[in-house]
Amino acid sequence: MGYTHFFRNKTGSKGYIKALSIVRKVLKKHKDIIQYEYNDTRAASCTKEMIRFNGIGDNGHETFWFENGQFDFEFCKTNRKEYDIVVCSVLLVLAHFMPDLVVSSDGFNGEITNGKIDISDIDGEWKNAIEAVKEYDITFKEVVDIS
Repeated sequence: MGYTHFFRNKTGSKGYIKALSIVRKVLKKHKDIIQYEYNDTRAASCTKEMIRFNGIGDNGHETFWFENGQFDFEFCKTNRKEYDIVVCSVLLVLAHFMPDLVVSSDGFNGEITNGKIDISDIDGEWKNAIEAVKEYDITFKEVVDIS
């Protein structure tokens, strides 16, 4: 299937709007490696309705698309391409502000939920993303890293 991140939000948009200012900062910080779509040079989108971006050209894979609202299951397959750090960082910001968002990934065992990281065997860009979001005063209560 490829290297993929999974997310679900059973209760809707609680906390989404609060996350947007930081998500916009993350996207701006990485504007040199992301755009609207791998073959569409418009800027990444971050609105009160949705967040959308991909890597650029061959450094893109599947589009990260996060809609504000309730959903049972979504995913973004990055195939470990360069923009994976942006996907991981955005998911961490959203998880920080949205207590009912549940994130899982091929990059770790366990899940991120309720403002806690209960994961082990961290892989890919997750370690870098956990460090990167500290710049925005986002930390998680527990990081289990047994690797």
